[in-house]
Amino acid sequence: MNVLPFPVEGRRKVDPVVRETQRLLRLRDARDEAAFVQLFGCFAVSIRGYLQRTGLDPTDADGVAQGGKN
Repeated sequence: MNVLPFPVEGRRKVDPVVRETQRLLRLRDARDEAAFVQLFGCFAVSIRGYLQRTGLDPTDADGVAQGGKN
């Protein structure tokens, strides 16, 4: 299945859902490291918080959120 990129014009405000979808597609299709860093910056705190609310130790939650690099 081919997925076409969403159009973005100049400095026009882009819907956050569209922006995150574009990043996910760049990560999936091109293994774009910049897209990964941007997504990590957006979602790491939420992932860590969710894991802690489910009972995971804070240190372990940090490790999972960072891809096991902790």
